[in-house]
Amino acid sequence: MKWSDRPLIGPLAAWTWRTWHGLSTRWAARRRSSARQMRADLQELDARLVDLDRELTALTRQVAELSYQLIRLERRIDALTGQDPDEE
Repeated sequence: MKWSDRPLIGPLAAWTWRTWHGLSTRWAARRRSSARQMRADLQELDARLVDLDRELTALTRQVAELSYQLIRLERRIDALTGQDPDEE
């Protein structure tokens, strides 16, 4: 007589296998779903990072341009008032 033919062991073994198989199948599906979601989230974050980098580059250019304009205005003011810019 095999173990699976015994009245208690056979059904218990079958139940254990079905339960384990069901759980492992669900876990695998969740892992695949989680992995897909993580990939989607990473792609979204990557796109956002590219956008932020572009914004930062544009703002850096604006600051440089404003700094240049400020220096030119200071020089014009110094020229109009007759001040030497190196005296300060």
